[in-house]
Amino acid sequence: MDAEMQNMKTRKVWSLVPAPPKEVKIVGCCWVYNLKKNNEGKAVRYKTRLVMQGFSQRKGENYKETFSPVINFSLIRLSFAIFVNLLQWLHWQVDVNCTYLYAKLDETVYMRQPPGYKSKKYPNYVCKLDRALYGLKQSRRQWFTKISSLLEKLGFYKV
Repeated sequence: MDAEMQNMKTRKVWSLVPAPPKEVKIVGCCWVYNLKKNNEGKAVRYKTRLVMQGFSQRKGENYKETFSPVINFSLIRLSFAIFVNLLQWLHWQVDVNCTYLYAKLDETVYMRQPPGYKSKKYPNYVCKLDRALYGLKQSRRQWFTKISSLLEKLGFYKV
């Protein structure tokens, strides 16, 4: 959990602020635990992720748009087969750690302080999110917007 909180701090995911008026929805969060295994099924490490309780978000207040395009994996496999085998193109893959934490939010979203990490100095404050977080309804869209912009700057274009 400490490593996950350090990721949040490093990427400036939120800032602690006084609680908004009572009519403003404050979204909860929780810790999700996962056991990573190798190919033989042997436990290699434990992973913890802070996840928003997006089911409690209100459309128009905490989020507007959630749509992000999804590609069919058969199309990806076919494209790679053509590009790599027939056209002899080089290929590589990239894994982005803490993916959603790079995407800025368009809406104002408040979150309760994470369980076990409540500020001793400001126990009644809430987290005002500046970046997307796992579990938010709009996180996938915000990440798509971020990565699309980056790829376009690198010379790629949408087809």
